[in-house]
Amino acid sequence: MDIMQAVKKIREGQADVCRRKAWSVGVWAWPDNYSTTGWFCINGLQIREVDLSTADIVGNDWIVT
Repeated sequence: MDIMQAVKKIREGQADVCRRKAWSVGVWAWPDNYSTTGWFCINGLQIREVDLSTADIVGNDWIVT
């Protein structure tokens, strides 16, 4: 799915986190206040703020859980 669909599912409570299929296993992210660019990311035990790249924003390989 695209990023807008992923954000919509999180906003509606259908998902908690999402990731791109291309990312390493165990890396998950969620939008800061439902933003399409400013996100938080968890990788292992670290949570940090991230800005998504243009490639992430236009990617269609987002999966949610």
